[in-house]
Amino acid sequence: MKLEFLHRLRKSRYFIPACLAGLAMLAGICGLATFYTGYAIGRYEIGPFETAQRGEYKLFGVRFARAAEEAAKQDWATSLKRLPTIFFDLDVEIASVPVDDQGWGGGMTSFGDAALLVTQEGDIFVVRGADDIKPAAIEAPDNGYAAYKAAAEGPLSDLQHTVNYFRFNDILHFQSPERRGLALSYSEWDEDNACYRNAVAVLDIDQSVRSIDEVRASASDWSVVFRAKPCLPPKEKFRAVEGLVAGGRIAFKAPDIIYLGSGDYHWDGVYGPEALAQDPDNNYGKIVEINLSSGAARNMASGVRNPQGVLVDKSGRLWTVEHGMRGGDELNLIVDGGNYGWPLETLGTKYSGLPWPLTSHIGRHDAFIPPVYAWLPSVAISSLTQIENFHEAWDGDMLMASLSSGNLYRIHTSGDHVEFIEIIPVGQRIRYALQHTDGRIILWTDDHYLVFLTPSGMDATALFVQDYLAEASMSETLRNKVSGALDACITCHSLRPDENRAGPPLGAVAGARPGGTSWTGYSSAMRAAGGVWDEKRLAAFIDDPDSVIPGSTMPDPGIEDPDVRAELVELLQALERRHHK
Repeated sequence: MKLEFLHRLRKSRYFIPACLAGLAMLAGICGLATFYTGYAIGRYEIGPFETAQRGEYKLFGVRFARAAEEAAKQDWATSLKRLPTIFFDLDVEIASVPVDDQGWGGGMTSFGDAALLVTQEGDIFVVRGADDIKPAAIEAPDNGYAAYKAAAEGPLSDLQHTVNYFRFNDILHFQSPERRGLALSYSEWDEDNACYRNAVAVLDIDQSVRSIDEVRASASDWSVVFRAKPCLPPKEKFRAVEGLVAGGRIAFKAPDIIYLGSGDYHWDGVYGPEALAQDPDNNYGKIVEINLSSGAARNMASGVRNPQGVLVDKSGRLWTVEHGMRGGDELNLIVDGGNYGWPLETLGTKYSGLPWPLTSHIGRHDAFIPPVYAWLPSVAISSLTQIENFHEAWDGDMLMASLSSGNLYRIHTSGDHVEFIEIIPVGQRIRYALQHTDGRIILWTDDHYLVFLTPSGMDATALFVQDYLAEASMSETLRNKVSGALDACITCHSLRPDENRAGPPLGAVAGARPGGTSWTGYSSAMRAAGGVWDEKRLAAFIDDPDSVIPGSTMPDPGIEDPDVRAELVELLQALERRHHK
C-alpha cells in the first residue's frame, strides 16, 4: 500500500497538488509562528520592540498623524461658531478658499464692498462673504518664482532652499484725490543676476471705478515703483533666500505715500554674512517711504528685523509690529530717522537659546529706541490693523494677529504707551487680520480659511447695567423699582453714549451740557440751556423736566419716588465714568 502511494505521487497529476498542499501547510505554520512572535514582542515589549515601533510609525504613523491633523482642522472649521472676549462675544463664519498653494503668506485689503485676498503665490480673490469667494480678474505681476525655483533645483542646488518662502507678502488698495490703485509687495528674483530683493508694484485704477468686478488686469499692467537695493545674492549660510524674513507689509498715507516694512532676509551678521539693518546704504531692515507722485524712496527708519504689520493710525502715527528672534517680538511707534537697534540690540536670543552674540545688553533694550511693547516669549506676529465702528469696547484699538500662538491681540493704547492687551484665542495660525469696510473683521489663516467675525447681539453696556444693579447696595424692593424705571427709559433712550434712538443717548449725559450729543431732535430750549447735567440738576429733571428746562419736549417720566430718582442719577454717573475712563 505504501509503495503504491509513493508510486502515485511520482505521477504529475498527484505530485503537483501534493507539493502545493505541503507548501500551504508550511506557510500556515510560518504564519502562526510569526503571529505568535509578534504578539509576544508587543505584549511583553521584548527583543526588537523599539525598532519595530519606529518602523511602524515610519510606515503608518506619519500618514495617520496627517489625517488626524486634517480632521482636527475640519472639526475646528465646522464647530467654531462663537469666540468669547472680555466685553462681548464674536459670532464666527468660516469658509475655505480653494487654492493649491503649499506655503504660507499673502495679505488682504478692502475695495468698496469687496475684500481682496492675495495668496502667497499671487492668486487674487474677491471676497464678499463666506459663501461669496471668487477669483479676481486681476493677474499679479511676475515675481520670478518659477525662475528662482528652477535655479534652486539646478545651478544653486548645492545651497539650502525653501522655495515656498519666496512669496507675495501684501496687497493694498489706496485712494486719494491724486491717485487710486492697488499695490502688491513681494520678493522678486532677478534671473539675469541670480539675486533677490523686496519689490512693490502698483496697478493704477480710475477714480470712476465703483466695483472691483470692473477691473481687468494682466501681469504686464503693473508698474514696479520700488525695488530694494542692492539685489542680494543667495546666502551660503542657513537658507539661501530667507523669504520668511522679508517683512513686506505695506500701508498708505494720503495723498501719495506707501510705507514698506522691508525685512533683512536674515542678513544679520549671524545667520547671514553681514548685518544690513544698520547700514544706511541699503533698503533692508528698514521702514521705507515710497512717494508715488515723485517715484522717490528713502529709508525712514532703520534697525528693524522682520516687520509683519505696518499701520498708519487715524492720528497719522506709524506703527509696526515685527518678529524678533526667539523672544523679542515688538510693537514700535516709528519716528522719522529712528533707529530701533536690530541687530545690535534685541530682547530675543538665538534659536538655540544662546544669547544673541551682537548685543552687549542681554535682556535689555536701552541703547536704541525701545519698543512700545515686547512679547517674551514670541507669539509670531503676522499683521496689524486698527478697529473703528465695530464695538464701543474695541473702537480705536489696534488688532494684531499671530501665527504660533493662534491668537488675536487687542492692543489698547493711551498716548504712546500700551495700557492693556486682550488675548483672544482663535486656534489657528492667523496670517492676516483685516477690518473690512462693512465693519466685519476677516482673518486669513495658514490653512487657507477665511474667518468672518462680527459682534454678537449681547451688549457690553447692558451687561454693565445688569451687573451694576445686581451689586448695588439697595433693598430688593428699591432694586425692582429702579429696574422697572430703567426699562421704561430705554424704550426711547440708549444707555450707550453713541446710539441715538427716539430720544438722545444717556450713556455719557452726566457732567455733559444739555443738548450736547449728536441726536438731532433736541428742542431749542434744550439747546439753549446752559450749564451741565450735575447730580442735582439730573434728579430735578427726572422729577419734572419742564420745571428745569421750560419748553423741553421731554415728557414727565412719572418717577415719583425720590430714592428711585437718586439711584438712576448714580447709575448715569457710573455709566459716564465707565465710558470715559
